[in-house]
Amino acid sequence: MIGPVSDNSRLCHRNSPFIRTIGAGLWPRAAALLARQAMESAMDDLWRLRAPGVEASSAKAQLLCLPTYLGDPSLAGRVSFAWFGLSRACHHGGYALPPSATDLINWIEVAEELAERVGAGCVAVAETRAAGSPTPPGVRDHTL
Repeated sequence: MIGPVSDNSRLCHRNSPFIRTIGAGLWPRAAALLARQAMESAMDDLWRLRAPGVEASSAKAQLLCLPTYLGDPSLAGRVSFAWFGLSRACHHGGYALPPSATDLINWIEVAEELAERVGAGCVAVAETRAAGSPTPPGVRDHTL
């Protein structure tokens, strides 16, 4: 999907009843799964627009490419850290504890930041391409 990204991350917003009920059972892992899916959806949108074919690569390869194509190494680092944390949280082991609500909220906020950044960049790039310009003014060809 090119344009505004999916709203999976907004299902897990800090003030939502979904987050307030996290604590026991499967809720922490369900929240982690939704946040990871939102993050992956945003990265898929980025790759389809900026580097078609990269979305078929492994998640680790995509995360390695992210600083170059996103244009924000700090956000790319936080995305990578959050993605790995969410991935660990999604896999249930016999004695593994679920992620804390604080960790989930922080990872969800990173997923939302990525979704907003990619969504805004996708819209800007699509609008300027529709107007006949290959990239937005002031933006290098490989970054948003």
